[in-house]
Amino acid sequence: MYVKVDDKAQEIIKRHSIDGAKVVLNMVDGIGPFAKGSVSCDLGTRFEIIFVDRDRELEDYGETIDSDLGKLYIKPYTKDYLDEKDVIKVGSLNNLILAGEFSGEIDPNVNIRDER
Repeated sequence: MYVKVDDKAQEIIKRHSIDGAKVVLNMVDGIGPFAKGSVSCDLGTRFEIIFVDRDRELEDYGETIDSDLGKLYIKPYTKDYLDEKDVIKVGSLNNLILAGEFSGEIDPNVNIRDER
């Protein structure tokens, strides 16, 4: 499994200074330490990129997938929502889009959070 991050998306993400941070690809499902309140009634699957301290324990994120940003920490069942090859790219409104090779658009607006 691999997540390609195109050059323009890398520029946007790296503005958050990811050096020395663990990078989490969090599925927004109301589970885990990064859950903010209750889950919405959104019909789509939502993701966010979260930067955390390198020494932070991520017990809910027991798996990693490779990407152009390095290892992405994920919840084990997140793989069920991704393709073997995925891409994070920039949309026409400068939004980050997560798309799968076969499933197409997974999340049209991936947010970035810094939890360091």
